[in-house]
Amino acid sequence: MIEKRKMTLNERVYTVAEKLAPPFVLQFIIKGKGIIEPVKMREAVAKLAEKLPVMRLQLVGRTWHFDGPLPEVISHEGPIPEDFSDSIFKKPLDPFSGRCMEIHLFHGENTSVLFRILHSIVDGKGAQLVLTSLFSMLRGDEIDINPGFISDIEVRKKLASPAHGEREGYGFKWPCFSLSENNHSGFVSGTILFPERIEAPLAKCAVWFANRFNQSARMLIPVDLRRHEVVENMAANLSLPIYLKIDPGQTWNEVQGNLLGALAENKELAAESMENFGLFAPDFVLEGLMKYVIKQAGRKNRYPMSGFLSDVGVWDLETVSTSDFEANDVITLPVFVPLAPFSVNVLHHSGGTRMSVSVPEHIDVFSLLEEIEEHILAEESALKSVGATVETRLIASLQDHPLFPELQQIWSEILELPIEKINSETTFHQLGGDSIKLLFMLSEVSDEYIDGPASTFMSKALNTGGHINIRSLIDIIESFRPENL
Repeated sequence: MIEKRKMTLNERVYTVAEKLAPPFVLQFIIKGKGIIEPVKMREAVAKLAEKLPVMRLQLVGRTWHFDGPLPEVISHEGPIPEDFSDSIFKKPLDPFSGRCMEIHLFHGENTSVLFRILHSIVDGKGAQLVLTSLFSMLRGDEIDINPGFISDIEVRKKLASPAHGEREGYGFKWPCFSLSENNHSGFVSGTILFPERIEAPLAKCAVWFANRFNQSARMLIPVDLRRHEVVENMAANLSLPIYLKIDPGQTWNEVQGNLLGALAENKELAAESMENFGLFAPDFVLEGLMKYVIKQAGRKNRYPMSGFLSDVGVWDLETVSTSDFEANDVITLPVFVPLAPFSVNVLHHSGGTRMSVSVPEHIDVFSLLEEIEEHILAEESALKSVGATVETRLIASLQDHPLFPELQQIWSEILELPIEKINSETTFHQLGGDSIKLLFMLSEVSDEYIDGPASTFMSKALNTGGHINIRSLIDIIESFRPENL
C-alpha cells in the first residue's frame, strides 16, 4: 500500500487555484427515485477507503499522505438546491486538513447525491471512478479500480514517448467574458439537458463562441491519459490539455477534425512552456504569479485562454443506482477558472446530453445557455437533414458491398454492440462511439485496408469531424485504391 507521494506541478497549481479562486472542485449531482440511507453510504465510504488510498488523502507540505480522515457524508432534509449559487456548491475544500472530498445526501420528494472532490487529486474520469465505485460498494458488487495514485508525469515517462514539441506561451491575447469587477473569481453556473445525445458538442460550443465574439479563440480541452493504456481505471489527476484554436466562420466539422487530429498526434504530451520553471518555483512564487496573471487578465480583458471545454464521457445510469435508488440524471458542474472565464462540462447518459456552463457572475448564464442551445440544435437539425438525403440515395446499393460485413464486424467489436445493430446509416457517434474509440477504429481500418500512408488516410477520415458512418468510411477506403489514386 502506498503511503505518500510528492505533488506534481499540476497538483500544486490546482491547490493554489483552490486558495485564490475557490472552489476548485469537481461536483457531480445524481438525481433519482428511491432512497440512499446515510448509514449505508458511510459504510460504503469506509469499505472503499480500505481498497482505495485516494479516499484518505491529506496534504502535508508538498507531500500527499494516505492516512487522513474519511470523507464526510452529510445528510439534508429537503431537495437539493436548484440554484448553483447556493453556498453548498461554493464551499471550498481543504487538502491540508484532509477534507479532499465530501458526499451530500438530499432527501426530498426524490433523492439527490452531491459528490464534491478536489480537482487537484482527480480529473473527471478519476472522479467518476470514485463515485461509481462507491455505488458498487452500496450494491455489494466487486469493484474494478486500480488502487494506485501515480501522477501525469509518471504516465508520460511510462509512455517513453518523445516530446511532441512545446506549447505556445500564455500571452494575454484571447477574448472572453470580462471578469466581475469586485470579485474576479465570482461566477454563476447553469445547465441544460438535450433529450438526444449531441455529436461533437465541444466543437459546436467552440464555434458558437468564436462566432459570438467574431474573433479567433483558444480553448483548453483536457485529455484523459488513460487512453494510452499505460494505466487503467486509476482514480488520480491524469489529464493533460490540448489547446485548440477556432476562427470565426469555421464549421464544427473542421474544429472537430482538428481536435481529433491533435488526439491522433498525442498533442497532450507536449511540454508546457513554463514547466521547468514551475517545478522548482516556491509556492509563494506560484501564488504571486497567478494573482498577477488574474489581475492583468481582468484589466486587459484578454486571457491566456478563452475557455475550458470538457467532455466527461458517457455514463451508464445503472452504475450510480442501487436496488433502492434509481438514477435518472447526472449533472457535472464546471470548475470556474478566472484565467479563462468560460467553462463548459458535457456529460452523456441514456436521457441525452447534459451541458453545464460557468461564467463570471455578472453574466446572465441562462440567456447564454439559450444561445448555445439554439446554435447546437440548429446544427443538429442541419446534420439530420443532410444525412437523410444522402442515405436515401446510397443505402440500397451498399448492403452488397464486400467491405460492409467486414467493417460491421470491426465496429461491433470496438463498440461492444451486436452486429445486427450496425448498419450503414448510423454514425459511429450515434452508436455510442467517442473520440478515443473512433481513433482506435480508424487505426485498425488503416492497418487492414490502406496500403498508402496511414497519416494521409487518418487526415482524410478526420476531416469529416468524426461524423462518419460505414457508407462514408467505404468511400474513403475506396479512394485509396490504386486505380483511384
